[in-house]
Amino acid sequence: MIPFAILSGKIKTKTDEKEIRLLELSPDYFTFRLLKEQAKKYAQQLSDAGQQGNVVLSFFQFQKRSYHEVILNCTRDVVKIALMPQKQMEGLVCEIRVDVKNEEYRIYTECFNKEYMNYIYLKLDETEADMSKALVGYPSEKEQTYSDTLKKQRAAWTQVPNEAKKSLAERVDGIELDNPAWYQAYLSKPLKDFISLYWESSGWIDIDLCKIAWRVPKYFYIGNAYCFHLFPKKTQLEAMLEKTWSDHIFPVCVFAPVEEKDLIKIEEILKLLSDWCQNKCVKTELVINDWGMAGLIRKKYPNQFLLTLGCLLSKQRRDTRMNYVNRNDNELSKEKSQVDAPFYRQYLAKHFNITRVSFQNSGIDQSFFTPDSMIGMTLHFPYFQMNTSGWCPLLAMLYRGSRGRQKAVDDCHCECMTYAFEYPDFLCMTGRYNSIFGYNDSIRIEKEGVRLVAGFLNAPLKNDSAKGTKL
Repeated sequence: MIPFAILSGKIKTKTDEKEIRLLELSPDYFTFRLLKEQAKKYAQQLSDAGQQGNVVLSFFQFQKRSYHEVILNCTRDVVKIALMPQKQMEGLVCEIRVDVKNEEYRIYTECFNKEYMNYIYLKLDETEADMSKALVGYPSEKEQTYSDTLKKQRAAWTQVPNEAKKSLAERVDGIELDNPAWYQAYLSKPLKDFISLYWESSGWIDIDLCKIAWRVPKYFYIGNAYCFHLFPKKTQLEAMLEKTWSDHIFPVCVFAPVEEKDLIKIEEILKLLSDWCQNKCVKTELVINDWGMAGLIRKKYPNQFLLTLGCLLSKQRRDTRMNYVNRNDNELSKEKSQVDAPFYRQYLAKHFNITRVSFQNSGIDQSFFTPDSMIGMTLHFPYFQMNTSGWCPLLAMLYRGSRGRQKAVDDCHCECMTYAFEYPDFLCMTGRYNSIFGYNDSIRIEKEGVRLVAGFLNAPLKNDSAKGTKL
């Protein structure tokens, strides 16, 4: 049976449409299999349907990395449709053979068979990396190039000079505090010392060049958008809220997707935030990455918080490895998400009171954002999320030897503060927390009003040393 991802088919008759899986393919015919009753039905319908009956085949073109549809008219292009003699599984399935006389079908069939056989030979004889190199130009010779520290790896990834980074740092409106190490660092240090430590720990820019960036940002993003276990404890959160208040900083609480078992904890946190807001006569901004969370807030705390749609719900994805399947940056920048639609933005504002949307610096154009777009925009840099697991692949690898052997975790000890998944330098990606992130520090902000937030997926430098934390 030919894999459905590279060759699919549909039968279209007067009354309905049916997907088929092809078994054999030649320039003169192809066969597919259906349940016995369905096979007799469609064989008869295709023979009788005349101009109304078509078979549509979608060929995957390995070189172009795209699909091409060949439409076969059952009257003009199909010579014969016949049920094949049953050999096995008698009474359950039947094979249908379709004899074809069509030049386009013949050309694409011969090309497909040649490319598919080449793929099979590579699969049998070569490693995965060598096969990818032969098929899509993947540079397998670079797979063994790793940096021994995160700082060196970022230097290998960087796309912009330090002076441009300095200008960008001066414009930052907020910073991410996304793990317990940063919560403790903020609570234990004076504000200016903490801001200095944050930028020094980033490894993103030379310390001497970024001293000008020691200004205090307006927003602190507290919490992790991907793992709920990294959200601060209640006492810690309350202390951070009070400290941001005294430091004249706007706290923004970031929530990860929530499991059913954590609803009680979430309700306690929301109650704490609601009481704090009422006490201070302010509205705190919450970033939500779960529609259930949005519904809970709408039901129990309407109009008490400023809601922002998180990166997991704005649904703009990019994978650094997509460069090796012939997708260039120009094509990527034209991709749209549902947020580009005005009616969707109206829906967010009307039903959930969402007034802002979070995006990441993945190179995708945010053309929807204008002064009259009815919604604000937050841009996180320099990392962008590529994939997130519901449970923790890091713990699965550490304790069970395989990323795939994931289980729910009730008592997390934050091993992600010490360990991370490392990838070859040329891929510009890293595995932190329960997610995989790509790196892109080349950023253009062409419109006023975009809130720029920096986050470096790291921990504070130990003892304020210049060596950083080894991952």
